[in-house]
Amino acid sequence: MPEQVEVWGPATVANWGPGYDLMGAAVEGLGDRIEARKIAGHGQIVIDKITNDHGKLPLETEKNTAGIAGREALLKIGRDDIDIHFTIHKGLPLGSGLGSSGASAVA
Repeated sequence: MPEQVEVWGPATVANWGPGYDLMGAAVEGLGDRIEARKIAGHGQIVIDKITNDHGKLPLETEKNTAGIAGREALLKIGRDDIDIHFTIHKGLPLGSGLGSSGASAVA
């Protein structure tokens, strides 16, 4: 496992006809970026910083879609010997209808 990775989650357009939020399409070029660093620890996700959110998004793991998704991924792979620290770079405006929360969770 690398010590640090950078990942990207795309914006989406959803609510297509009868599909509602079940069907959507990624939007090219728009999305959120997360830098993730691995350190020795106890299986925790720590959100160190969020940029471009104007202080509106929570740093608490259990209240942030990226934190929740990251915690579940760590549980799935059974790694309780490391912590992952996130820096989330919001590339989407909050409440834009472009899947801002989903982009962070996917990343």
